[in-house]
Amino acid sequence: MLPHIPLMVVCIATPALADVMATHRFSANGMHMPAGWPKDYTPKLLVLAGKPLRLHFDGIAADWQPGVYLHRVTSGRRVPLQADPAEPAANGLQWTWTPPTTRGPAHYEIRLEGRPARVVRVESRDPAWLKTTLETLTTMVDWDAQGLTADELAAITAHGLQLGRSSAGGGNGVASLQMIPRHGGGARRRVVWDKENPELVVWRPGPAAGDLEVRAPRWWISPEALAADHGLIRFLDLFSEPPPSP
Repeated sequence: MLPHIPLMVVCIATPALADVMATHRFSANGMHMPAGWPKDYTPKLLVLAGKPLRLHFDGIAADWQPGVYLHRVTSGRRVPLQADPAEPAANGLQWTWTPPTTRGPAHYEIRLEGRPARVVRVESRDPAWLKTTLETLTTMVDWDAQGLTADELAAITAHGLQLGRSSAGGGNGVASLQMIPRHGGGARRRVVWDKENPELVVWRPGPAAGDLEVRAPRWWISPEALAADHGLIRFLDLFSEPPPSP
């Protein structure tokens, strides 16, 4: 049983809560940075090795010539690589680079010195991995799509995936995409596309042993997202890679 709290104590304590001002910070691009947000956090781009990459930085003075530093990052060291200077572009600066060809994923960090410094993390993938993964997901599994819009269905099938079972929706209800192996007792993966949380990804066990269920942002299957290498790789990872380590 909860202890009895005198009414006088409650009346005195309640106004004190209203006296504490809540402060919220936003980055230069308007993104909310909640309390505890790591200041050195930078997004990671997923790109294809051997394919030229252009980074465009808005809001930078055209006469500013920052030093550009490029490193390959491994679990044990940082290897400096040759980096060309940035060039003036509309409303800012741009920098171009071709990730070296590698047999597996490789990680890089690009830094434009200044205040504040612009830092970009890059993970490159072998184009052969992309081709093999698409072929596997096209020929070895069946797909059950529910509640996707016509645009979303078209964006997915544009990459060769055959959605044998699908039902189009208006975009407001529950939308899901399930991968079902055609042969043997392979594990299934079902992704529910979340329209309310544009950054949240949640993995959990599915109903049978080895099955996985994922909640992922719905904008990931927009035509714009799936037309870009970054978006396509991110989509394929949901159905081909193991869950990220906690």
